Amino acid sequence: MFRTISISSLLLLVASTAFAQTPSNGRFVRGAGESPVKLTRAGEKAGALGTNPYSGSYLPRTSGPLANEPGDAEIKRKVTDGFQNGDCNLVHKIIQDNATKDAAAKLEAAGNLSGFRAKYLREGYSPTAESWEGFCHNWAPAGLDPAVNFMVSMDKIYADIPFGVSDLRELTTYTFPSSYDVAWFGKRHNDKDSAEKPEDSLDPVDLMTIFENYVGKGKPGIVMDVDPGYMVWNQPYYKWNRTATRVQGANMGPKAPPAGGRAYKVELSGTYAVEGEYGYRGETLDRQSNWEFFIYTDKKGNIVDSAWDPSASNKIPDFAWAYRGGQEASADFAALKKVAKEGVKVSSIEEFCNIMAGLDGKPSRAEKKKLKKLLDEICPVLDQNKLSDYIRKTAERIGMDYSVLEDSIRVDSEAHI
Repeated sequence: MFRTISISSLLLLVASTAFAQTPSNGRFVRGAGESPVKLTRAGEKAGALGTNPYSGSYLPRTSGPLANEPGDAEIKRKVTDGFQNGDCNLVHKIIQDNATKDAAAKLEAAGNLSGFRAKYLREGYSPTAESWEGFCHNWAPAGLDPAVNFMVSMDKIYADIPFGVSDLRELTTYTFPSSYDVAWFGKRHNDKDSAEKPEDSLDPVDLMTIFENYVGKGKPGIVMDVDPGYMVWNQPYYKWNRTATRVQGANMGPKAPPAGGRAYKVELSGTYAVEGEYGYRGETLDRQSNWEFFIYTDKKGNIVDSAWDPSASNKIPDFAWAYRGGQEASADFAALKKVAKEGVKVSSIEEFCNIMAGLDGKPSRAEKKKLKKLLDEICPVLDQNKLSDYIRKTAERIGMDYSVLEDSIRVDSEAHI
């Protein structure tokens, strides 16, 4: 059962009263129109998306970091100090100056989005907000999208604005469209003064079915609220592992299977990404959730009942949802995608500098071909006077005529004039 809905509205949904008539095991997946998985034998099973979500921040509303904190510090260092210990400092001065802008100001300028920064300060920043309030409901599905993860994987320069990986991550989290198709399981707990009722939480069969149906190759991944209280911490789960052991007699837990059926002790673990500090550029940060429970089946492997292991410390999520795409158009996100797609790769500037620094004589045919290709790509962001000086110094270092070296690596293009 999928529908297009604003995620901010989705988080306030309550369970339908129709769920009260569904079986006690897997009531939320059944209520969403899905059949619970079967368990026919003991053993291990696992699933993984094959890509890891990016660990950006959740953009806490209390601090409004997109406009109130500096942009990516690493990209600023790269374009300002240059490469090869500063010997290859080639980019335009305007790009170096723009490196001081905050992330919101960068996108406003590069995307020609008049008022974007002011809108963020109105809608994404509130000093009176609770510390946990932010945009994890955008970050979690964005992180599960492999196309988005590639989009935020490289430093880029676009329209004389340098965007570091962290700039792209944090801006993606804010601009990611907030209305899309979802599959929803569970009930949002809104009351900060009381504990959630057990019947409003996901049960073992819900969890088994959700992971098996939504986390695997070609699947969308699952977002779960890892805090069962009134605070919402949406986290993107991208892999899982399940071990089922057949048990009998006194080891069957608090219930028992029907005649001819079986009982299993199940250990399920799910790996989810967690946020980094604002501006974090590193690899995926993650944690694990672990659950232990009993599953009771009939002789055909159909699950007829389940129970949490009373001796285990199970932190039971109150809801889960799967992002299914179908986003509404967003000019802000479209502008950011254009930056990521059309921007000049900063790594290409670094590669050009590394090859030039490694020359110890006349460049080989392969080196000249590679330098020509790189220079054709990066020339629009380079100061031509700085580039000529760098080529001249390199020619002097390797004992080569400047004009010969320049002619061998430059191509006939307006970008090089």
